[in-house]
Amino acid sequence: ATSLWSFVAGYLLYGLTAFVFAPLFSYVTAARGKLTTGRAMTLTSAMYNLGAVLGPVSGGWIGDRFGLQTNFQAAAVVLFISTVMILFLKAQDRDEHDEDSRRKSLFANPRFISFVGLLFVGTFVMYLPQPLTPNFLQNERGIGLGELGWIGSAGSMGNAVFNLMLGQLNARSGYLIGQVLVGIFALILWKGAGIPLYLMGYFLLGGFRAARNLGYAQIRTLIHPAQMGLAYGFTETFGSSALMLSPILAGFLYDWSPVSIYPVTLALLLVAMTLYFIFSPREETHLEPGNLGEALIKD
Repeated sequence: ATSLWSFVAGYLLYGLTAFVFAPLFSYVTAARGKLTTGRAMTLTSAMYNLGAVLGPVSGGWIGDRFGLQTNFQAAAVVLFISTVMILFLKAQDRDEHDEDSRRKSLFANPRFISFVGLLFVGTFVMYLPQPLTPNFLQNERGIGLGELGWIGSAGSMGNAVFNLMLGQLNARSGYLIGQVLVGIFALILWKGAGIPLYLMGYFLLGGFRAARNLGYAQIRTLIHPAQMGLAYGFTETFGSSALMLSPILAGFLYDWSPVSIYPVTLALLLVAMTLYFIFSPREETHLEPGNLGEALIKD
């Protein structure tokens, strides 16, 4: 990029690649074999976040020796190789719509719609303390940029570790534990002091990424298999909306009192966890085409 506007345009195009999330989730679900949906999603996310741990280190080394522009060139090469590898993946069998699924629209499925609402609330609350925490640590706690880099790396490591750990559990239980971990993060930032505690807090924040994946994993139990791609896309849209709206509230709270973000997060988390515990689906059995109509009538 030769100017700020060309950089912004390129960054926008990069953001538009988020449309691949829905087909990627669908592929992982279809290709999971004997793995549970939750375990398959958290395993792939753990590998992604392991790369996120190595990426900043590699980027810093390349930037120091060859300049920042070389970082983008190297990233383009890696993305090209990754895309070529994905193109050689084996295609999975497609689920065809039967009469039950044709008669019952995805958006007329109350269990699915209400669960997406629960995930929206959970994502909104869990993300609330995150956007401005680097500012809080730097401006209110006197943490330097170099130390912030190490703290951020601890967060990426936590993403990988907790995706692997919570992925071994029932998706519903793993989601709740992920929310608890985010609550501990907020408590540490509110009451804690010192680099070791902040490192631990950011490591525990890895529960957020794992919880999001385990939330998506439960969608499979609420829909017809042929509706999987649309369901993941719809849910990701709502999840992204929560990520967009949550920083607005965080900004208001930070202007009022920087530390207030964390107790407010804890209070809202209690509400979100209670709603999730009461209303989220308890059985991880997906709806097969033959019994879709019966299950929808029963619920």
